[in-house]
Amino acid sequence: MVHAVNEIFSWTDNPTDLLKDPLLLQKCVHESMRLHPASPVAWRTPTEPLTVASQDVTPDDLLILDLHAANRDPDIFGDDPEKFDPYRSVTYVKTELYGLTFGAGVHMCTGRDLDGGVASRPNTDKNTHQYGIVCMLIKTLLEHKMMPHKSKKPQPDLSTVRNSWGTYPVQFEQA
Repeated sequence: MVHAVNEIFSWTDNPTDLLKDPLLLQKCVHESMRLHPASPVAWRTPTEPLTVASQDVTPDDLLILDLHAANRDPDIFGDDPEKFDPYRSVTYVKTELYGLTFGAGVHMCTGRDLDGGVASRPNTDKNTHQYGIVCMLIKTLLEHKMMPHKSKKPQPDLSTVRNSWGTYPVQFEQA
């Protein structure tokens, strides 16, 4: 959620404008989830010998899937995969805007629709759509006029190699 808020604050000077278009707000959340997967790698062990990228692997080997890099593949996410772009479209039909953030197949996160909501389609009814907890939390905070703190700056978490926030101060506009 914090990454999504930061991306939104960096992307627009008027984040409350997103309240007029909740489907766009959800796309902002999905784009942020693509750029900042909670688990940037997935570990797998093959059940039988196989060849991956011209290399033989066995059940004794550990395959490390780099989801962070996969979510930035220009062949799928376009020429600017590092850039936050909630208007992004993907070139591969079976790819969602959040990429592999929630895994795939039998390893798909069971909380995907609860957390990120159901991906919208061209005929999605914005009034009955399942937006997901993260989107709804951000929507509620924006309705209460959340904004970046005027004097305190966000600080990265320096105790981990992951891209995380140690603190992310915000404030709320007075009525």
